[in-house]
Amino acid sequence: MFSVSLDPSHELHPIAPRTVLQRQIERCEVLGYSPVVATEMEFYLCEADWSHVQSHIQYSSLTDRGDIEAVLLDMRLAMIDAGIPVESSNSEYGPGQIEINVAHADAMTTADNTALYKSIVKEIAEETGLKATFMPKPWTEPSGSGMHVHTSLSSGGENVFAPSHDSPNEIMAPWLGGQLDNAGALSLLGSPVPNGYKRVRPYTFAPTHVHWGLDNRSVMCRCTVGAGNANRVEYRAPGADANPYLMIAGLLAAGADGLERGADPGPMSVGDKYDDPGDAVPLPATAADGIAAYKGSALAAALGEEFSTNFLLMVNAELEKFLEAGCDPAGDEVSDPERERYLEFA
Repeated sequence: MFSVSLDPSHELHPIAPRTVLQRQIERCEVLGYSPVVATEMEFYLCEADWSHVQSHIQYSSLTDRGDIEAVLLDMRLAMIDAGIPVESSNSEYGPGQIEINVAHADAMTTADNTALYKSIVKEIAEETGLKATFMPKPWTEPSGSGMHVHTSLSSGGENVFAPSHDSPNEIMAPWLGGQLDNAGALSLLGSPVPNGYKRVRPYTFAPTHVHWGLDNRSVMCRCTVGAGNANRVEYRAPGADANPYLMIAGLLAAGADGLERGADPGPMSVGDKYDDPGDAVPLPATAADGIAAYKGSALAAALGEEFSTNFLLMVNAELEKFLEAGCDPAGDEVSDPERERYLEFA
């Protein structure tokens, strides 16, 4: 869908996000699998002055603010016209927070569709006199916006996770284990700006620790088993502002690492993991923590030294600007300077 980025010698540019993703797709293919990916994107629909279009939460309501449905219809139709297969849409756990779900596809197509999705949402909102933002944590109290990424592996057109019934099978388990083992470094891809870490709080529907479970929204990796070809791993940590190419590349690299090493995901977590995380490793809670986890990691090496060096320069520069503006990277409060920087452009 999108053009590739070439360097002066007409080779794929090593720091272009599509190049980074393509190399991880090829890594999976060497192992004998084609990655299948879907993203779930949350965003806030706002008035032209960035105030909430709703003053309350009406999760999945079919009647509240029916006039908003006309805007969402335009968004869905524009996505369909662009070749993005829309499955559903609904209001989420924030005042004016929306999710439009689209079908899974191969990894590159999903990354392309996610980038186009965000552009369509913003353009249609503007055309109707509204605004849309994918800022991960626009306000202190309401829910943040995430990008959940679902992954599975195909061989010969069949989902190799499909035989998983009560627990992940012998292929799904190490794929999951690799994502768990690399979760600290993955957090920087999922939260590239300091504001994103303010989602990492208990009872926000964003995970705070590294653990996995089945139908449990308090865990980081939510696994669907017993559903045949719909079996998959849902990675729930990234913010909605994450670069889809880089986030998907990171998850493929982590999963492939798990397959290569035979990574053990450990025991399944059950119950409220916000209330009782047990001995699970906490996820990075600030940008500085995320940078430290990524720097020198196996994931950084897998994504390429040139890319990782430049990526770290960018996220460090963003943290410096955040601090210069007087923002608190470790606090819960979302400041006006954060909104001024990210509401429009996330």
